[in-house]
This record gives sequence, C-alpha cells and structure tokens, in this order.
Amino acid sequence: MSPRRIVIALSGWLAMAATLLPAASPERIVPTVAFLVLAPGAAFVGLRHRIDPASAPDALEDFTLTFVVSLGLGALVSEALYLSHTFTLSRALVALAALTTAGALIPGRRRAGEEVS
Repeated sequence: MSPRRIVIALSGWLAMAATLLPAASPERIVPTVAFLVLAPGAAFVGLRHRIDPASAPDALEDFTLTFVVSLGLGALVSEALYLSHTFTLSRALVALAALTTAGALIPGRRRAGEEVS
C-alpha cells in the first residue's frame, strides 16, 4: 500500500481531531476544509486508477474529479443526515472519514503475478 493512500485514509480522522481545537481558529478550519474539498474525491479517483490501471492519468482531469466527487459526497452525506434529522458536524465528518478510509484502502484488481500497491 502506498504512503499516499495511507495519508488519504488518515486525513478524515485528522480533520475530526482538529474539531477539538478552538472554534474559528485556522488550525481547525484549514485541515477540515482541505479534507472536505480534497480527500473523499482523492480516495475514489485513486480507486478508479487501481481498478483500471490502463486509464491514462491526466492531472487536470484527476483534480477536477477529486474536487467534484468530494463536494458531491459531502452533499450526499449532509443531505442524508438532514433528512434523518441527525445532522451534526461530527457525524458528517465521521461518515465522510469512514467513506474516505474505505475508498483509500480498497485494493485494486490484481493481474496474474502482479502485486497491487
């Protein structure tokens, strides 16, 4: 497993830990916003490359997909929590952190005699 995938998997839990810091402090806002905008999408865009290793990586396409998928997952999680009348920041971050961890740790497709990183 690559260090990049481990960092992505842990990023949500670090953002969750940052919520223990004082409200409206940069030390709390920066990691939380960075996680919400980048990590869930990065986990699942990386999964796309692990499933189909033949897909040619394009940096601009990957960044755009990362951003859009992150915001989409955030909206879906928030909407589900609002509709169930259980929305809190902590619950939303835990749900997104769990999804991000799962997406980052899912192994790719293995070919005969090849190890997946």
